[in-house]
Amino acid sequence: MFSFLHINLDSQALSITGVQLSQAGCARHGTRDHVNKLTELTAPDLLGAVLRAVVSDEHVGRLVWATLYQWVDTSSSAPVVVSTCRLVLADPEASSAVAKMAVVRLRRVAQRTADPAVRQSVLTAFEELARQPAGQARLATEVRSWQQAKGSSWSGILAFLALMSVDGPGLPWLLLGDPPEIDVHRALAERQARMQCAPDEVE
Repeated sequence: MFSFLHINLDSQALSITGVQLSQAGCARHGTRDHVNKLTELTAPDLLGAVLRAVVSDEHVGRLVWATLYQWVDTSSSAPVVVSTCRLVLADPEASSAVAKMAVVRLRRVAQRTADPAVRQSVLTAFEELARQPAGQARLATEVRSWQQAKGSSWSGILAFLALMSVDGPGLPWLLLGDPPEIDVHRALAERQARMQCAPDEVE
């Protein structure tokens, strides 16, 4: 039972009492009440750290992931989704399945949010992911899905920008070769078109 969680984040101690993440309760009753009580916290980064601590738990992990998916549609909770997924993707020991669930939720946030700051935070998460070889492959998949009209346009654009932030010898990594099925010139043109229409959406 997770009846008490103590997490230290950036030298700031966060103690949560009175929030019962009961393994048995969550598994038997199938309720999000235990997780939703965490929204009483106001700092997305701190709440993200709490949720990161339980997403891989065999008993409550699925419930937390389902709740994060639901929270995407709530503007006040979307930053928590981004924070949690960012921490998951930064963990070198995170499994491929867990990383995939995190990317799915970031994709959904990118597409559905109307807040430029939240979208910028997704880009930051993608840029961090782009520093990992496995992360580059995931982001390349996002770009290909977008360009093949099978995925989120915003997620594809942000994934492309994240890959462009990866430096190669003298040029961005994407410009040094010819990544399979990624049209770099088209992506740049669409990015420029979005900047002209809404210059403040992504810095």
